[in-house]
Amino acid sequence: MPTLKKLINQMEHNDPYVVKINEIIQQDDQTKRILRGLRNDIHFETTFKEYKLVTKPKISNPYDLSLNMYHFTITKNDKEILKGNITPVNKIQKFKVTFAYDFEKDLVELNDDIVQLFEDAI
Repeated sequence: MPTLKKLINQMEHNDPYVVKINEIIQQDDQTKRILRGLRNDIHFETTFKEYKLVTKPKISNPYDLSLNMYHFTITKNDKEILKGNITPVNKIQKFKVTFAYDFEKDLVELNDDIVQLFEDAI
């Protein structure tokens, strides 16, 4: 298992990319699409270069969209590299992306291609 210092450094390297992705999905048009997708139980996916984003909604309560979220998986050349969620942040219905890192391995480094993947998908 990598050291805590190494894992923290890798996460800090990813922070600017996570911020960019969250800025994209928190725009009004993207928020509306996410809400509509959750309301209608829509799965979606997109590819950019060698990356593929696949999302599946998790509907906990069809009458309260603030309890629902999307689970996503990012693959590179058909090998899973990242997982995470698109979850509601507050009552204004904005969303944020969180990544579920595998701390048993070196963390996957985010890049502009992954940011573009989210921009294209939503």
